[in-house]
Amino acid sequence: MQLQALLPEQPAKHCRVANFRDGILVIECGSSSWGTRLNYDRQTLISALRKEALPSLSTIEIKVNPELAKSTAKKVTYAPIQQRTVSHISAEYLRDVTGIVPEKIKKKLEAIATLLSNSDSTE
Repeated sequence: MQLQALLPEQPAKHCRVANFRDGILVIECGSSSWGTRLNYDRQTLISALRKEALPSLSTIEIKVNPELAKSTAKKVTYAPIQQRTVSHISAEYLRDVTGIVPEKIKKKLEAIATLLSNSDSTE
């Protein structure tokens, strides 16, 4: 329908026409925030729809349908985490740096260097 073309890009993705009867156009939105956004542009939208496709349009009702939000939600896929390896030389560099850092940081760097050395020797 013409509604998708008249709406800004983002709300168009989250709204759809549910019904048109007796001059009342019912639009469903996936959340109340999209419904509120459409309410701000209600009069402009009514005028545009009357000119373009629905001369008998008298009003627009906006309903929230959470199921619509679920169906338009993007499926997020994550790339598998790749195990990074650190060389034995890197562990030695960390140990070398411990001579010039404060004691608190020195202990942490030594612990990391020990872990790196242990993981390097197991491979």
